[in-house]
Amino acid sequence: MSELSEYFYIAAVEQLERLIQDEELGGNFAYAKELRADLDQLRAWLDSGRKGDCPVDLAKYDIATPQQEAQGATVVPASVDTTPFDAEPSAGRASESPIDLALDQDTAEQRHTQRLLDQMEAHVNAGELLSARGIAELARSELEDSDNADVVGRYEALNTRLSNITRLRLYELRNDAQEAYRREEVEAAITLLEEAVQLAPEDAGLRGELLDLRPSLRELSEVRTRQLRRQLLEELNVAELRLGVEDARAYAAAGQLPDELSQLLPDAEMRLNDLRQAHGELTTLMRYGDLEGRKQARDRLERRAAEGEKTIYDPATNADQPIALMLDQANRLYMEESFELAGYEIAQIKANLETPELADQRLRHALEKPFIEDHRRQLQELDTEIRRSLEKKQRATDHLANADAAPNSLACLRHLLLAHAAFPAYPDLAEKLRQAQRSAAAQISQLVETELAAARIALDDDAYEPARTSLQTAGTALASWPEETLAESLQPKQRAVEALAAAVEERARLRRTFDQEVALIRQRLQDADLRAAGLSDLERLRSNAHYRETFSAELERVNSEFDRYRGVSEKLGEARMARSERNWVRVHKLVSELQGSGEAGQMRQEIDELVAEATLELGIGHVRHLVSQDDYEGAQEQASMLQRDFPQKQEEIQARLTQELQQIAAAEEKTAASRFLFQEAQQLAGQRVLDARISALRRFRYLALDATEPGQSDWPAVAPTFFTVRARLAVRELTDRLADENLGPILKAFQNRQAADHTQSVESLHALADHARQLHEGRVVASA
Repeated sequence: MSELSEYFYIAAVEQLERLIQDEELGGNFAYAKELRADLDQLRAWLDSGRKGDCPVDLAKYDIATPQQEAQGATVVPASVDTTPFDAEPSAGRASESPIDLALDQDTAEQRHTQRLLDQMEAHVNAGELLSARGIAELARSELEDSDNADVVGRYEALNTRLSNITRLRLYELRNDAQEAYRREEVEAAITLLEEAVQLAPEDAGLRGELLDLRPSLRELSEVRTRQLRRQLLEELNVAELRLGVEDARAYAAAGQLPDELSQLLPDAEMRLNDLRQAHGELTTLMRYGDLEGRKQARDRLERRAAEGEKTIYDPATNADQPIALMLDQANRLYMEESFELAGYEIAQIKANLETPELADQRLRHALEKPFIEDHRRQLQELDTEIRRSLEKKQRATDHLANADAAPNSLACLRHLLLAHAAFPAYPDLAEKLRQAQRSAAAQISQLVETELAAARIALDDDAYEPARTSLQTAGTALASWPEETLAESLQPKQRAVEALAAAVEERARLRRTFDQEVALIRQRLQDADLRAAGLSDLERLRSNAHYRETFSAELERVNSEFDRYRGVSEKLGEARMARSERNWVRVHKLVSELQGSGEAGQMRQEIDELVAEATLELGIGHVRHLVSQDDYEGAQEQASMLQRDFPQKQEEIQARLTQELQQIAAAEEKTAASRFLFQEAQQLAGQRVLDARISALRRFRYLALDATEPGQSDWPAVAPTFFTVRARLAVRELTDRLADENLGPILKAFQNRQAADHTQSVESLHALADHARQLHEGRVVASA
């Protein structure tokens, strides 16, 4: 394939996209679906690096085939990211005239001059002084009539820097040559001086030093004289002419050059200088010229080759190069510049299709340039696209009308996207699209968040299938987004769905592995011969960090289940370990079993001490838990029992439960003042009248410290009491009872009301409606 084949397929993708839009607009959705399948195949093939043949028969869509492209039908890219223009015009540009817009654009010539200066600076920075000087000469000729002070100033600064670096380099070369000569490295010294002469050919002193070192200063033979005469008369082969001039200079400096050759030398020197200067200008123009310059360089090289020239002096390599090689390079550079500039012009025209006059003006100006024929044809093809611009705007207008009539935010967004695809520069379209995107994204986001919450709850319960179902629903909602790229606000939701799906699968996999290992351990422990291996496997299972983090409770249960296979010393060791981890439930279970088994033996004292310690720690923890749940009465009973069971530890218990005992005392002090309210609530709850029971419910809520229940002026101040927990239990029981007794009749009455032959009286309906109101106001149900 040619070097432009990539852009052939980019153009094919764009053409397929246009065909799909046309078919969808015409209502041919089935055919549009076939087109989209081929488009997806083509994109996948391009993403894979175009491995194998193209999987789509593009010829059936009247798209040029790869064979035609190989014969020369190259395609300039439809979009090149070298444009200084916005992809979509700002609102302010719509009011400007095409001429004003044209004046604001950088011309191709200005762009090329800036690029020349960039390349000149790059060569100066790299120390490639001959190349930099050639580019400087080319830039100087382009800036002769320039009134751009910034560009001219930059050129002068770079030229001054080039001169300074050249002088420094000449100084270094001369010193290095002298050092090499002192080390008797004559060839190295000659090489350094030859480079210096290339930088300063007018420096006679340098040439003299070089002539002093050249080994060719030997007696001039007759054969060499004839050869030298031929070289000095050479007019086409610059390499032969250069060798002749250099050797003639050397013989002349040594006084050995015959008069005949001395007369030929000045003309040969002038001819060599003219050829080198012409070649330098030519190769510089070939590499760094604009499109016209590169074409001119290519044509001149063709003429020189036709006239018989064999070599071209190339300052970039400081060597004579075969003209065929330079001509091949000139052709390639001319094609590259034509390709790049055509792509740039096409991108500029397409970026301004919302202003057809400006696009047409730019197209006519571009067609005046000497593009290669394929690129010129591609530019000419834009004329049709310019005429289609107004048609696209009308399509966008029709889609906007459909969007205004859409039944929901997603349908509205789809029509707006079609309008944007038809004519992106439509006034105010971008803002309408953003608003529709926000609305549609909010709708999808709410659904996804609900499903994510359900999936998390299912995962916590190890219910993997329900979790997968919820995640699949969330994924379907996200997939309904009508754009190729998901909305930014939905991307975190998508990542959350993907992450949770991965967590579900990892948790399910971990569960299977855990269950398999537990089953194997259980099997081994049941076999006396394999019991030791089973216990070892159990220890390994317990040490697994993933299992401890994910299945800690179940791991503890399994460990306890297998305690019956452990001996006394092993159980005691487990108890010691649990004590170090402050797992007092585990300690108490193990040592209590040992204490009651009669197998304690010499370890009886340690076991008894562990039982007492675990009992005390569990009791203290239980008191704290009861206080945290506002069960002050239960906490008081538990604290009293601890002090009674451990009289020798009373001071320690009181010290460790200081804060809890203070809270218990404060709650007990407030209990008496709340007793009448609790008893009144119990009495009201026992009545059959709904209003009385709702009043009881409010009193129970107030005593239960429900912040949403304001209370009444004659009620005691809100405070924790011994009635707090009992009131909370009463709220739950009374709420459930009221809902069970009243919601059924209300729902049945509503259903009967929908039937055409309902027989309920107006009075009964009014009574049920009043019950529904009371249940709602009493917050028995959210609405009734």
